This record gives sequence, C-alpha cells and structure tokens, in this order.
Amino acid sequence: MENSSAASKNVPFQPGEKLFEWRAFDYHPHERGWIWIGLFSLVIFGGGLWAIIDDPQWGWTTATVLFLAAALYFWSHRKGSEEQDIEVFSNGVVAGGRVFPREQIEGYWFVYDRTVSVVNLELKSRAQPRVTLQMGEHGPDFFRQNFRQMEISELPDKKESLTDLWIRALKL
Repeated sequence: MENSSAASKNVPFQPGEKLFEWRAFDYHPHERGWIWIGLFSLVIFGGGLWAIIDDPQWGWTTATVLFLAAALYFWSHRKGSEEQDIEVFSNGVVAGGRVFPREQIEGYWFVYDRTVSVVNLELKSRAQPRVTLQMGEHGPDFFRQNFRQMEISELPDKKESLTDLWIRALKL
C-alpha cells in the first residue's frame, strides 16, 4: 500500500480537460514616473544616510543592506510588462509554467476595483498559501462561471491584506 502512494507522488501532473484560459501580466505593471523614482531614491539614500549618522560604526552595514535591497527590487522588477498564459484544467491550474493541482486549491476570491483586478487562489499549502493572478480583460463573473466547472468555491470573506494594500498604494 505504501509503494502505490509513493509511486503516485512521482506521477506527473495530469491536467485533464482544458476549461478556459486567459493572458495577463505576471503582476500589475505600475506606471512609475520620475517623481516616484525621485521619492524612492530619496527615501533609500535618506535612510542610508540616517543609518550612518545614527551609528557611524554599524550604520554602513545597514546602509549597504538598504542599497542592496533597493537594487534587488529594481532588478527583479525590470521587465514588468510580460504577459503569462494562464490555463485552467479540470484537474488544476497552470500559470506561467507553475502547476497548482485541483486538490491543493481551497477556493478563490477577488480584489477588484478601478485600480486592481486580481483573482486569488487560496491554497491548502502553508508554504504558499495564496497565488495572485491578474484577471486581464475579464471580470469576476467570467471567473465565477468558469470556476464552477472545476468545482472550486468562492471565498467571499477573504480580503486584501494591509501589506498588499500598501504595496499597491505605493506602486511597489
């Protein structure tokens, strides 16, 4: 009995019938103008300068970490306008090459208004509790109708976290 369950873990994902698909950005491509870049740079350099002035001995370490974090942020967000294919099958979701089997999806919920349109897949995994997918040109009703075919339920009580709200407000 143990061998059959161990063997089933090594079986590749069997997607089943394709139910629907769409194309969307991998994350929201915020329009960042020169004012945003200037303020971001002022905060980073001001924080580094403050760290050095506050603690001349160890402030350099804090400033270096702050500058490296800013450089890493800009490097990781250098593209921003790439679209990904998102496909929903009867046995799971494939988004940008990542696979989320049906049995790992607890449900879905939306963050939808004038400035944002995302569908969140709530997963049963503690390592990755949520997958955020841009909705592209589709509205919530499109996803409600199509996720019914997959027998995934909507989680209407879920809300956007305060951290996500700040990230969106600050265009990070």
